[in-house]
Amino acid sequence: MDIKTIDDSQAQKTFEVTVSALKIEEYFKQGAENLSKKFSIKGFRNGNAPFNIVVREVGEKEAYKEVISLALNSLLPDFFANQKLYTLGEPEIEVLKIAPSNPFVFKIIVSIYPEFTIPCLNNIEIKSKKVFVSDKEVDKSIEYLKKARKAENIDDKFAQSLGNFKNLEELKKSMRSGIEKDKEQIEKNQNRIKVLKSISKKVKAEIAPILIKRESRVILNQHKNQVIKSGTKWEEYLEKIKKTEDELAKEQKDLAKMKIINSLILAKLAKEHSIKVEIQEVNQQIEFILSKNNITLDKLGKDLNIEQFKSNIFQQILNEKIFTQVLDKYIVSS
Repeated sequence: MDIKTIDDSQAQKTFEVTVSALKIEEYFKQGAENLSKKFSIKGFRNGNAPFNIVVREVGEKEAYKEVISLALNSLLPDFFANQKLYTLGEPEIEVLKIAPSNPFVFKIIVSIYPEFTIPCLNNIEIKSKKVFVSDKEVDKSIEYLKKARKAENIDDKFAQSLGNFKNLEELKKSMRSGIEKDKEQIEKNQNRIKVLKSISKKVKAEIAPILIKRESRVILNQHKNQVIKSGTKWEEYLEKIKKTEDELAKEQKDLAKMKIINSLILAKLAKEHSIKVEIQEVNQQIEFILSKNNITLDKLGKDLNIEQFKSNIFQQILNEKIFTQVLDKYIVSS
């Protein structure tokens, strides 16, 4: 495996890797065997069809996809061991040349984990505002319930129909408490973001362009899903705002960079303060979510990637611990 450095910046490195024709031939043979077993190619014993026949039967795209996957899965561990890189996120790979009896050439771009220190936090002070719930907000929420229930009047009888409430005053009290808790949670989340923003302003870390580009796309897709859920077609939305997807993604670069830096800060704080999450904590939270929504893990797996779901729960628990144990003390009552 011949490795040539194309770009060697602090945050991102690009390499061109060339693998000998003799070595890549192993993956062509293995790929042909795997696919001829999978598709049972007529005229050949199971797993014995040569690569050119496999291409003819399953298509060039499928055949080369199998070979490339086998090659990269085998070669990349050696590549990273050879380079001794402390990387962040998934690499970006582009196949430059692949053909039977020829060298395999690909380009790999890796993002380097940035070296940085957490600045002194003692001068951070985020003032928390006391939340207030007006009578108008309570009345508006109850009016919404009235419409949802198609009730005629808002009275004691209406309150009793909603649950264990003796009268309308008890319902209003419960509604006020619920709105207050929601507002307090929003205020807490906003203040936590402000704490991270205060820290990130002092952090000097160069972030790889491929990471920023990838995170920008994640943010864009989240925005796209919100637009579609609201009942608006994505194409119509783009036409209305007179922008393309690429233009929107570019606009998200600053936000993407901030989110990456915030994640790095939280990870470093967790390491410095030895904050960990046990597997049973993740499982307990998943059980709570499943129970609350009256759903099974199997059913959830049809709509979500279970491993990604578990990873998200892990990160949520870890972040909560970091704030509770380290950062929340910098939020003070005004």
